[in-house]
Amino acid sequence: MNTAFFIRPARCKQVLFTAPLWAVLDSFIVKAGNPKKLHSYEDAAAQPSVKIGYLAAGVQKGIMQKIGLKDEQIVAFPDQPSALAGVRTGRIDAFVNSAIGNQTLLDTARTRRSNARRPSSRRSSTARPIWASAGSASGRRSRFLRCLHKEVVAFIGTPEHLALVRPFGFTEDDIKPAVGVKIEDLCRE
Repeated sequence: MNTAFFIRPARCKQVLFTAPLWAVLDSFIVKAGNPKKLHSYEDAAAQPSVKIGYLAAGVQKGIMQKIGLKDEQIVAFPDQPSALAGVRTGRIDAFVNSAIGNQTLLDTARTRRSNARRPSSRRSSTARPIWASAGSASGRRSRFLRCLHKEVVAFIGTPEHLALVRPFGFTEDDIKPAVGVKIEDLCRE
């Protein structure tokens, strides 16, 4: 049994999943005032001079390439603080990561550098959410997982659910896209 495992079509061939408890959405960190007006991957692709940073181990590079950003527009960073410095110094115009990861990064940077200019976070309106699940297990545990799935579906989006995840930075915006989602749809390529 595993929890909070990203649901990907290739993984669906290896394990069984419950319904997701949240959707991990991407967001941009941009300079204050968002001078390049970057609200989505498409906004970045439409401006050939724009450079977008991402974490080298992240999935965002593939998303950006699929949407049409050129390789010279895409800059890999080893960690979040380096990417934030890239935005602040103008090396990149935006840093893309999960919305919750970017908010945590901004909150941490604000705490350590209270006089630093705080970039604003912009949620991409068009990127497909990266789904996270409540649990996954091998086929040997299918009866258990079916029971857990039923409970997860009933629990998702309830006031109790929102109260439990709010201290960890999740908002209703992270939960709503998961309500009513069928695991079969997420496992389709």
